[in-house]
Amino acid sequence: MRVIAVGMASSLQESPAIHTDAPRCCWQNSSESCPLLSPKCDAQVCWHGVDHTGNRCNLMNESDQPTQTPGAATSESVHRSCAGGATIANLAALLDNTTDFIWSLDTDCRLVYGNLAFSAAMKRVLGRPLMPGDSLLDPAFSAARCQEWRTFYMRALAGETFFIEQPISCVASSPVREYRFFPLVDDAGEIIGASVHSRDISERQQAEEEMHRSEALLNQAQSIGRIGSYVWDLRDDTLQWSRSMVELAGIDPETFEGKLSEVIATHIHPADRADVLRQIEQMIAERRAHAMEFRLVRPDGRTVWLRSTARFEVDEQGALIRAIGVHYDVTDEHRSQQLLNTRLHVSRFATTHTLDELLQEMLDQAELLTESTISFFHFLDNDQNSLRLQTWSTNTLRNMCTAVGERRHYPLDAAG
Repeated sequence: MRVIAVGMASSLQESPAIHTDAPRCCWQNSSESCPLLSPKCDAQVCWHGVDHTGNRCNLMNESDQPTQTPGAATSESVHRSCAGGATIANLAALLDNTTDFIWSLDTDCRLVYGNLAFSAAMKRVLGRPLMPGDSLLDPAFSAARCQEWRTFYMRALAGETFFIEQPISCVASSPVREYRFFPLVDDAGEIIGASVHSRDISERQQAEEEMHRSEALLNQAQSIGRIGSYVWDLRDDTLQWSRSMVELAGIDPETFEGKLSEVIATHIHPADRADVLRQIEQMIAERRAHAMEFRLVRPDGRTVWLRSTARFEVDEQGALIRAIGVHYDVTDEHRSQQLLNTRLHVSRFATTHTLDELLQEMLDQAELLTESTISFFHFLDNDQNSLRLQTWSTNTLRNMCTAVGERRHYPLDAAG
């Protein structure tokens, strides 16, 4: 026969648990003795319980036949009781072994439960323990604090779940804490109170502030160097840009959909679009990123040259999941190279063409450099009142307008 003792006991004493030489064997608590076994019984006594004042322990047989101990039950109910008591004990230990403040209150803002950390904090603040049934809006707190926290409690008691961040206002130089409020409901769905979970977030806040400072310095450095960073997720095509990258592209972040396909379709220069797509496909196929240059057309019409470098990241299975890279604004570099090439070209052109042909070629090159569609040479006569048409660019003559005659003169005030 195996005997199990279940329930909650206070100041339990074994005298002893099994007396092999005693005329009778008993298990005794502080209030009364419960005779149970004969010393000739081949029995084992087990006890499961939680030390909790005011509740006696019941002893019962594990078999379906109850012992003579009052309050006996079947083994199924015994094990349920044991499991419930163990769960309560484990939960209480869990709540008390944390530095977080955890407490609950009833609908009158009176304390129902507070863990050890909360109780210790209240004792430091009030100079005395805050006991269950005491008001959480104690007069020892300032009127302003009581009013503030009454508002928080009422929000939770109205069914709202929310959190706030603030120091403990009644403690000088106290750390910043996060307070999370939750309504408590019964089986019928009625709100019967609220619980609060508070955690010290000073270190997290300091880390966030340091991160924001570092991010600000990084953005400033990127802006000065005209560099923008990005993260492209290959799985859903989402694109994240740094603030300096948004400034480089001139795109409104409120309207930007954050898709690489959108950027290629609407912002990459039409002449570079096919090559950009080809290079991206090549890098994915080779699983290796390389540098490339392309033109990006801003919403204001200005074109910027970007040089892009990146590296790929893979998941645990080795599949490519994202690309992390930077864009460098190399517009000035390209413009300087274009100007140098144009000067060399015009110099060579002048040796084999007439003056009028040279002027027209200069206009054609100027259109390429400025991405213009119309250009011409007008000269002001010596009288400072007449313009003389010298020549138009090739595109202007072909598609825009036709000159009436070479070197035509007309008054300055008639110029368009």
